[in-house]
Amino acid sequence: MKRIMTVLAVMLLAGCSSGPTLFTSDGRPTQSVQCGNQDSWQDCFAQARAQCHDGAYDIVSRSNDNAARSLLIACR
Repeated sequence: MKRIMTVLAVMLLAGCSSGPTLFTSDGRPTQSVQCGNQDSWQDCFAQARAQCHDGAYDIVSRSNDNAARSLLIACR
């Protein structure tokens, strides 16, 4: 029963995190980069570079709450 509840919780959380793709004013799709608070901003920037084909990106927004750091990026 505990396993079923865990699976259901994961499925519900996955459904909450998927939403429509956001676009910049020039039409580029954005991507979210999530980092733990133990990661430095440099670690987050490295993850952002890895998500873009040539490693170039623009930061649309960044946030730092108690649990995580996050970037919203658009690849160039």
